[in-house]
Amino acid sequence: MGAQIVVDGSSGAVVARGADHRDCDTAPVCKPRPATITLSGATEHVYDVHVPRNVTVSGLRSGAKLTIDQIAPESRNPAPGPETGRLDSNGRDLFAIGGRIQAPAGATPDSYLGELRVTVFYY
Repeated sequence: MGAQIVVDGSSGAVVARGADHRDCDTAPVCKPRPATITLSGATEHVYDVHVPRNVTVSGLRSGAKLTIDQIAPESRNPAPGPETGRLDSNGRDLFAIGGRIQAPAGATPDSYLGELRVTVFYY
């Protein structure tokens, strides 16, 4: 049985199942958390965010591959529709991206690197 760490994009909550990540609990650089992106533009404009549903990351030392799935963006100022946000009266919004990391049993501790393409359509 492997392990998984789920990071909720809207709340930032972290749930670890079968994973021992206590070494990162006090180190801000590796503590699990959602990615956040700030947008700015014309007030009250709507935007859509598109991200892949999963990506593969590679261990920098080991070369091991892990999958991050269930990737989803969450706006702090959501508009009607999935993956849609609205800039506020100051022309700003923040969205967070969460997902689930799944590590197979016996995975080697490592730092992992991958690419997540984020596309924003601004209306």
